[in-house]
This record gives sequence, structure tokens and C-alpha cells, in this order.
Amino acid sequence: MVGRGPRRWERESDLWVSVLLAAVMLGSLIFWFDRQLRPVLETLAEDEARAAVTAAVNDAICAELAENAVLYGELVTMETDGSGRITALRSNMAGMNLLRAKLLDAALEEVSGLSQRDFSIPLGSLLEMDILSGHGPGVRVAVLSSGTAGAEFENTFTAAGVNQTLHRVYLEISVEIHILLPGRRLETTVSTPVCVAETVIVGQVPGTYLQLERGG
Repeated sequence: MVGRGPRRWERESDLWVSVLLAAVMLGSLIFWFDRQLRPVLETLAEDEARAAVTAAVNDAICAELAENAVLYGELVTMETDGSGRITALRSNMAGMNLLRAKLLDAALEEVSGLSQRDFSIPLGSLLEMDILSGHGPGVRVAVLSSGTAGAEFENTFTAAGVNQTLHRVYLEISVEIHILLPGRRLETTVSTPVCVAETVIVGQVPGTYLQLERGG
């Protein structure tokens, strides 16, 4: 009976040592994950979020334009001289601002729907090993729209043939989003340019073409 005390104490001591070692190993694993894998997780999560938001914005704009087609002449007016030569392009500010408001509302509504979806990044993809990519349990990622967005019109001119210029009017929509990760919240802005109207201009391009307003 006298000898059981020390042996029992030794067994309890070994148990506590084992528990302590397990806790240290778990803590080390968590620390390693945070230092090594979290940057990869954040990058992949941001890529997934950007792709989802870009797709949502494009879907919203395409649906809106399909329902309410926009004519080039509704946004831009061509000015000509007495011989019919185009001398300048003028923005229809009222029409552009109205279009911007409609498309921005449609894009925000579509992006807000992403909050009802969760994305999952396989743990194997975080290890940056081709053989494990896409495999393993998933890390949950959620995307929330902050409700803050902006839009600017941009004009591009590219050669379309002999003495011809393709003029495209883009609306670049920028949406601020929050990306929710385990133990972390990221904020980023996703910008998506969408072509809303285009036409081919025949004739020489004067410098006044480059003075189109941005549409507010």
C-alpha cells in the first residue's frame, strides 16, 4: 500500500506531461497555420471573391442591357461640319447619368445576393502542392457587400480598319466587399469594366474625340 502513492503520482505526472505536450504541439500547429497558410488562404479567398463579384456584376449588367437596350446615340452625339465630316463627340450627360444609376442599382442588388452563398477553399489548395490541390476539407469563406459602390464612364478608341475607329463606352463599376474568414475579416474593392455601347466611326479621328466627359 505504501508503494502505490509514488507510482500513482508518477502516472498522474506522466498524464499531465502528455497533456502539456499535446497542448504545445496543438499551439505550434495553430501558429504554423497562421504564419504559413493564412496568407495563402487570404489570397485564394480574395481571388474567389473577386471572381464571384465580377460574375455577379456582369450578369446584372447583361440582364439589364438585354431588357433595356442602350443605343450609342443615346450616350454620345456626333457633331459634323458642312461637308459631313465628324468634328467632335459630345457626351449626353443626362442619359449617361441615368444609365449609370440604373446599372449601379442592378449590380448592387446582384452582389448583395452573394451573402446568401458560402465559398469553400479545400485545405489541400493552401499547401501549394499540385497533388493535393482541390482536395481535403474546405475552409468556409463568406462574401458580404458593404453597400458602397461607384461607377465611372470610360471611352476607348481602337483601329477597326482603314480610316475606321471603334469607339467603345465602358462603365467601370467598383464595389466594396467584406470577406469573412475564420478569425479574420478582409475588405477590398472589386472593379469591373463593362461595355455598354459601341460604334465604328468612319473618317479621321480628331483630338476632340478625347475630350468626352466621364459621365459624372
